[in-house]
Amino acid sequence: MRRLAACAAALALFASSSRAADSVEAVIANARAALGGDSLDALEGSRAKLRFETQGLRGSGERIEDHRSGRFVERADFGVIRFAEGFDGTAPWSIEGNNPARVERGADAMAAARSDAYRRTFSHLTRRRAGVLEMSGERTEGARRFAVLRAAPERGRAFELWLDAKTWLPDRVIEQSPTDTLTTTYADWRRVGGVAFPFALRESNGDAKYDTLVTVESIALGAGPDAAAFAVPAPPPRDFGIAGGAASATVPFDLANNHIYVEVKLAGRAVTLLCDTGGLNVVTPALAKELGIAVTGQLEGRGVGEQKVDVGVAQIARVEIGDATLENQTFYVFPLDSLAQVEGRSAPGIVGYEVFRRFVTRIDYDDRKLTLHDPSRFAYQGDGVAVPIAFDDHTPRIEAELDGIRGWFDLDTGSRSSLTLAAPFVKQHGLAAKYRARFTATTGWGVGGPSRARIARAKSLRFAGLGVREPVANLSTQAAGAFAATDLAGNIGGGILKRFDLVLDYPNERIFFEPNRNFEARDVFDRSGLWLNDAGDALLVIDVTAGGPGERAGIRAGERVRSIDGARIAPGALIPLRERFVRDPPGTKLELELEGEDGARRSVTLTLADLV
Repeated sequence: MRRLAACAAALALFASSSRAADSVEAVIANARAALGGDSLDALEGSRAKLRFETQGLRGSGERIEDHRSGRFVERADFGVIRFAEGFDGTAPWSIEGNNPARVERGADAMAAARSDAYRRTFSHLTRRRAGVLEMSGERTEGARRFAVLRAAPERGRAFELWLDAKTWLPDRVIEQSPTDTLTTTYADWRRVGGVAFPFALRESNGDAKYDTLVTVESIALGAGPDAAAFAVPAPPPRDFGIAGGAASATVPFDLANNHIYVEVKLAGRAVTLLCDTGGLNVVTPALAKELGIAVTGQLEGRGVGEQKVDVGVAQIARVEIGDATLENQTFYVFPLDSLAQVEGRSAPGIVGYEVFRRFVTRIDYDDRKLTLHDPSRFAYQGDGVAVPIAFDDHTPRIEAELDGIRGWFDLDTGSRSSLTLAAPFVKQHGLAAKYRARFTATTGWGVGGPSRARIARAKSLRFAGLGVREPVANLSTQAAGAFAATDLAGNIGGGILKRFDLVLDYPNERIFFEPNRNFEARDVFDRSGLWLNDAGDALLVIDVTAGGPGERAGIRAGERVRSIDGARIAPGALIPLRERFVRDPPGTKLELELEGEDGARRSVTLTLADLV
């Protein structure tokens, strides 16, 4: 859930006669009169009681603001889940559910916080924070006319202010995030202590289904709150531990498609879940029903695909991973039916950020073991390289260098790929031409559907003195979803992460990388030129790479693979076949029996070949 809107600054480009203002200075003078004149200069702090309605959830909360500095804290309690966010004057922070507070140190989060502080301090009228204002013209909607001004706070996000030409009060703020155009509209303006505030706000990313409505019940003005009101909250009472007071708990895991699968007990029931450093706790609706847990709301869910999904919220009383336990955990609920088809094995859920945020977690790719350490008793012992991380929401990021180009990269065990580069980063640096990427293919699948990319081989990915040689890079072509983000260079997935044993120390915002036996292995992309999904007693051809081995063999999307080298397709066949597509050398020939959509069958010879 994106940040709750602050009271926007009001600007106007028209005088009372609707004559265009002669200068920004004249506009500011008119705006000051509309919002309260000298009362703005005397404004120090405010406290508001709020009501929220969003995506099937209703809740209440509060907002505390220091209008001198832009510091703030906002809280929303929906019963089944709580949210809080704030800005202490240095960095923004956020809380979801019963998780400890997370400081958001990403570049875009910092820029968004500076722009937010600019608006909360009415800095275009008070000059409390630096920024540049430019007139951006007029807009009309039916009989209504608006003056639009572009504001660029120092080191912040630029945004548009739309001002009602009749009242001079702001109608909306439009701001571009890395993935969305965010619009906050304002209504029901009332004066409190001589200053005008909106008592009704609507936050939207363009899809009305997921809008958030904020109603202000009351506003009280006063002296600027003490700095402690905005500080990052102390951790909540411990809701996790390890049986017998042990310092750690170790469980085995399976590695399939570069994904980690671990056995977890949810409310006493053992299930195998995907382990995702960049994800949140998830269960499917079917599993939620079997567990007898209540599901509330329809939040907006996104992933690597371009589509959105509805997400419910639930609480699970007890989560067990070996001897490690977590109590009263928030889980998000949405279907993962396609995941079983894509992965070739079922997983009715995910364990992610909530687990890693509490424990220090060691992922031993060599020995296929996951160890959860009590953070209060953990001291790193090893020869790994400590790499600082910054969180973008719940996803850890590191700064790295790809062939001389620096950027921020997500770390994501939930991605099977080695390296996926965000579409804006690819375009900005001309990487498709630089790497002579010839083939475009389906390269991943997650929340929101499939993702496509051009396939290339980079020379080196370097971070903290470590270098991964010649990684396969997916040059994303996505127009929406995670890989369309403008503040992201790319995503480092399981294909690279499995070259290391990892120690995820989220509480101290660092990860230790220990090169393992797989560190020097040559990175290979799937040599079939096919994307296949599990279809029970067959494999369904979802995508055929143009010009690749599958197309040269005459294979078509929509056909089903019924047998390979005379062996019938059996349950679980997809994972070992994908391993063959990577392991078997170029020139390997496979005899495939195909069934068309009309039921007709034919045989083809697939000759494996490198695409990079």
